[in-house]
Amino acid sequence: MALLRNRVLLGFRKETQMKACCGFGGRYNFHPAMMCGNQGIKVCLNPTEYIHWDGFHLTQEALKHIVEAFMSGTGYVYPEFKFPEVMHCKMKKLDKRCFD
Repeated sequence: MALLRNRVLLGFRKETQMKACCGFGGRYNFHPAMMCGNQGIKVCLNPTEYIHWDGFHLTQEALKHIVEAFMSGTGYVYPEFKFPEVMHCKMKKLDKRCFD
């Protein structure tokens, strides 16, 4: 729910909140008989602006925000907790702190 409530702050467009990036038809760009991957089904130009990939799955951008919130220990678990610093290094391999 936090992802949907904070969609604009996280970089998602308001118009795409409930719309699938990859799909066909209707208000939600979703039809169960016309799934993503089928011939003629189009994919949006900028998936990072969408929360939903195909009506069933979230986009990589949405999943990234969920994992970041979970790893920070705030907003998704109770009681809140913090992962050890070494876990952050494994998640962000290019983070400079991981190589010091």
